[in-house]
Amino acid sequence: MDCNYDCCFFLGTGYAIYKDWQDNGYVDGSIGFGGYLGYSLGGAAFGAMVGLIGSSLLTGSFFSSCYSVKIGMYTCYSMYIFGGATSTGLMMFDNFLNSFNYKTHIFWSGGELSMNGASYLATQINGVTLEMTNLGKYLTKSNASYETWRFASFNFSNQVPDGGIVFAVQNNYGVSIYLIWANTEYPLLKSKGVEIIYTILGGF
Repeated sequence: MDCNYDCCFFLGTGYAIYKDWQDNGYVDGSIGFGGYLGYSLGGAAFGAMVGLIGSSLLTGSFFSSCYSVKIGMYTCYSMYIFGGATSTGLMMFDNFLNSFNYKTHIFWSGGELSMNGASYLATQINGVTLEMTNLGKYLTKSNASYETWRFASFNFSNQVPDGGIVFAVQNNYGVSIYLIWANTEYPLLKSKGVEIIYTILGGF
């Protein structure tokens, strides 16, 4: 478990090393042992390479902010704890694919009506819902726990670029504060300055 966490830390801090070198001409010692090791093994160029790969695997983008990378490390570790190695591997694989081919992310909340509506919208605009990803398909098939889905949703939200645009399909009858949209996805998206376009389904 410690080995997996150290690996995530090492990958994630690579980008910070590169930024330190580029901005300051030196690496801040507070970056930690994992980051310092990456620097000492190959300098700024190696740190940049490791950082780009690490950023991709952890956040779904080659050029994520340090904030997103930190979230990615936390999410990776948490997914390993609650979902196991397979879920973590699929999550990082999805992140890597997202780095090359980003699709508009579509969130939903409010039962099967909203879920089906989000899937339909995704097919119309070439977007993607969490359930359409490799991780989402695996979690659906394996009847994953609430916590596993929550961290999968956290990661899905973190894939969205800062200041990006997403769609949120919701049920007209309202959203409970206990749902993942309210307590996990929405807060992270707002903290990243993401614009949310709402679609409301259901009659009055």
